[in-house]
Amino acid sequence: MPRPDDPSVDELNSHLAGLLPAHARIADFRRVDALPLTPSGKLDRRAATTVQGRELATVTAWRDVSALEGRLYGEFLAATGKPLRPDQKFFDAGATSLDLMRFQQRCSTELGLPFTVADLFEFLSIRELSRHLETSQASAAPAPGPRPAAREYRDGPVAEAIAIVGMAVRAPGAPDLASFWRLVETGGSGVEHFEAADGLVGARSQLDGMLAFDPDRFGISHRHARLMDPQQRHLLMSCTAALAHAGIAEPGTARVGLVATGGYDTYYEAMMREADPADLPSGLSMEILHEKNFLAAKAAYYLQLTGPVFTAQAACASSLVAVHLAAGLLREDDADVMLVAGVNVDTALTDGYRHRPHYFLAPDGVCRPFSDDAEGTLGASGVAVVVLKRLSQAERDGDTIHAVITGSAINNDGSRKHSFMAPSVAGQRTVIAQALRRSGRSATEIGYVEAHGTATRLGDPVEVNALQQGYGLTEPASCGLSSLKSQVGHLGVAAGVTGLIRAALAVRNAVIPPNVNFRRLSPEIGDGAVPFYIPTEARPWPARRTRVAAVSSFGAGGINAHAIVEQGYESAATTPAVPCLLLSAHTETALRADAHRIADHLAAHPDNYPQVLRHLQAGRPPMRYRAAAVHADAESAVAWLRGVVATQVTGDAPAGPARLPACGRSPQDLAQAWMRGAVIEWAQGSAQPPWDFPPPSLDLDDYDFPRAGRRPCRTRRHPRAEARC
Repeated sequence: MPRPDDPSVDELNSHLAGLLPAHARIADFRRVDALPLTPSGKLDRRAATTVQGRELATVTAWRDVSALEGRLYGEFLAATGKPLRPDQKFFDAGATSLDLMRFQQRCSTELGLPFTVADLFEFLSIRELSRHLETSQASAAPAPGPRPAAREYRDGPVAEAIAIVGMAVRAPGAPDLASFWRLVETGGSGVEHFEAADGLVGARSQLDGMLAFDPDRFGISHRHARLMDPQQRHLLMSCTAALAHAGIAEPGTARVGLVATGGYDTYYEAMMREADPADLPSGLSMEILHEKNFLAAKAAYYLQLTGPVFTAQAACASSLVAVHLAAGLLREDDADVMLVAGVNVDTALTDGYRHRPHYFLAPDGVCRPFSDDAEGTLGASGVAVVVLKRLSQAERDGDTIHAVITGSAINNDGSRKHSFMAPSVAGQRTVIAQALRRSGRSATEIGYVEAHGTATRLGDPVEVNALQQGYGLTEPASCGLSSLKSQVGHLGVAAGVTGLIRAALAVRNAVIPPNVNFRRLSPEIGDGAVPFYIPTEARPWPARRTRVAAVSSFGAGGINAHAIVEQGYESAATTPAVPCLLLSAHTETALRADAHRIADHLAAHPDNYPQVLRHLQAGRPPMRYRAAAVHADAESAVAWLRGVVATQVTGDAPAGPARLPACGRSPQDLAQAWMRGAVIEWAQGSAQPPWDFPPPSLDLDDYDFPRAGRRPCRTRRHPRAEARC
């Protein structure tokens, strides 16, 4: 250990910090007996650069240290070569994540000390770690869990639950909600591997048709569409799909709000590099097209949303934080319905990415959360939206409740961690325990956790440790642990709400999703005694057990979010359906695509016909292009729909102002009125489709900015008029 002879480098740097510019730091200190002088008695600056001297200790001498602190210091120095003070954070002493892993291994093998790498992200110095170990050994107990909830959180009643009544998602390999669940349940992957340029990893996790849009559907000019951030485009299209999934045809007639979050705008960067400045607007016009401040507001304008609307940014935790904020707005009665959306469309990832050692991106484009061979993740593009109501309101409205959010919480790590970007066991543990408390559930009721799961050697152990302590679970392998990142990579700001949808579908369909690419549990996490198991394939939810799941999302900089979600239920009250099959779209192409996809759904699920009738009548907005027919059963409806694709589209029936009550009129009269352009007033009640019903089709084309003679942005192509949700 350092000797108390001289001032330490650390002390000298602290003294000089106020005398030197902020960017300046002395590289080397030496103690010399005398400075070299010239014959005239002045300092010989040239000779001073070569004078020999004694190196100073890096840190102040250790005084009053325990024997355990001394042993820990010795192992730290042997593992890292970096001296430090007993109360100095490991990272402040220059240690890296890899250094901490070596330190933990040496302490385990040389000293037999029972702590994990994750403990080094809670006990941040030699002194803190020593006290933790001494306390643990004295009590023969494991690392302390969270403090009793009554001391950590204010007492109070469980908050009103929030119902998920609508969902939409577009992820790599999954253009809609039903295909997303198929991808999840089958253990599929949205990652595409390919031959990449030298120095790049040939893997991408991108949306088909990243630049695809249907501007005519929203009354947006084609020039405007080419210039606007693709994230604004996908937000509009997915909010439209989510509203349809919730059966909300006219959002402008209720207090519908939106909390949205967007990723980094690489399309804007490409535009600044490659577009002719003469083709671009300037000033505020460009800000409105790209600035995140306008992301949610733009959607509100085109979708006629009049409730609370704003953008929320909290790095990778953004969209789950947005869910928490939206739930609070509903509980405060600031809105009747809230949409929460996360969109991350990164056009720069199409050609692969560059791997850097000790970074969070995997060297082979494969994400392996919690596995012993985990080496990171990869960036992904996607968009997801949930539609929320107060549970009591959803029940009054007769909605099908896909899942229920019973508790959520957000917090920040603060400075009690190694660095700004480092995770914190304490921060994650606290938010997990708080969300669980608010849900009114016990930890033993949670059957599966949709984990953040970055597949890093330190992030995963910290997350599992925090979950174990936050829940207080002790029974081995009692709860499933899985992450969507294993299938599509990291969706950035969209990860939280997409993970929520994965969990909502899991509790809805009684399936615990798989964590693919898993080999064996990472030794940094622990042995088989941890209370979590990793399902490598989808498995049925245990029978006779209430289906309760949890979702975690953690953002760089220390923002943590956790939510508890449980199974919902079908509506007991249903509105009788009139056997009048109505179609409506803004173009003939979109209507034909709708008819074809609806026919496919009914052919596979004929029992859904009454619900489909009701949804098409009252759950979608009436548009210009229409078709209608009276059919009493799904079989005849499917035959008619197949014919509509070929011949039965009417394109000259603009929606007029006439509003016609459906009550007392025959199905034939209603069909004729629909084709004349009437807006029919159907009976009150829910108009949701089946959960896996195809969303409204859009008439899509790629809209890219003019590139001043350079190649256009390469994106994965899409079929025309395919649904985008």
